[in-house]
Amino acid sequence: MEKNDWFLSMYYSDLKYEIKGNEKKIIEHLYLVMDQLKEAKDQENRSINLDFKVNRKASEGIQEIFSNKFEKIEIDTELRTYVETLGTRIEWIYCLGIACYIVNQEENFLTAKKLRETYIKAGIKQPQNIHLSINQCVRKGFMKEIGKVKGLKAYIVTNDGMDFIDRQVKIDHKAVDDNGFEDPEQKEQLENFYNQLSNKDHLFLKQFEVMEERILIMMFMLKLKNVATAIRPNFMYLLMVKIYGYDGLPRSVHLGLSRTRPLTKKIKWYNKIHYQIEKEGIDWAEDQLNAFKS
Repeated sequence: MEKNDWFLSMYYSDLKYEIKGNEKKIIEHLYLVMDQLKEAKDQENRSINLDFKVNRKASEGIQEIFSNKFEKIEIDTELRTYVETLGTRIEWIYCLGIACYIVNQEENFLTAKKLRETYIKAGIKQPQNIHLSINQCVRKGFMKEIGKVKGLKAYIVTNDGMDFIDRQVKIDHKAVDDNGFEDPEQKEQLENFYNQLSNKDHLFLKQFEVMEERILIMMFMLKLKNVATAIRPNFMYLLMVKIYGYDGLPRSVHLGLSRTRPLTKKIKWYNKIHYQIEKEGIDWAEDQLNAFKS
């Protein structure tokens, strides 16, 4: 490629010009334009409309983000709140924090492409070089390359990386109260559920030792006693503490929830992630209950 392989045409209401140069020159000019427009916007206190035309077809990545009707991207408010609790603007920490979120919520591995998509969902600016941020995490021992998935480099977050983010995350007092409840209804649900449990119920619950089984059986009991059919991850953590005296990290419970699929299903309710038990999970739990009674 030649050095001057980028072309930028600018159209103002009173001025038109073109710039030819390398990628750095174009980016520097766009930064200059945006800085000046931001200053003008702040002074005039009004919105500014920009038209950006690219003389080629949209890439697959852009097409995945936008539909043909150019629907508005819906910001994941739960993800955005989580990112804000990281309490920093350091790019590699943001990258690691978002990687932990991906692993906790969706998959056991991640790619640079998945990270970029998650940045967009969070409504935050991506690092200029996502691979640089990933490599910093790898060098620190917080992420590890595991090979390729569908032709893309894949990574996992190490236990050290998870622990680092657990220490980094600040408690958002707007999201939870001093006891960890997100709202008064959660506290009422937990107390309602606990008060309904009989001595036999406690014996039944206590026979399970594997976290995933404990989670499944509590989701079944919540549904059985008409307390809740869809639960938040933090609510399950609070139940683990209340019922089993759990003293581990909330992250471990979140991972346990992820591992209960496909016996459970992750859904978005009021723009927040919830889990609900599926028929296969109910069937399994009923078998356990019948075996306990016999």
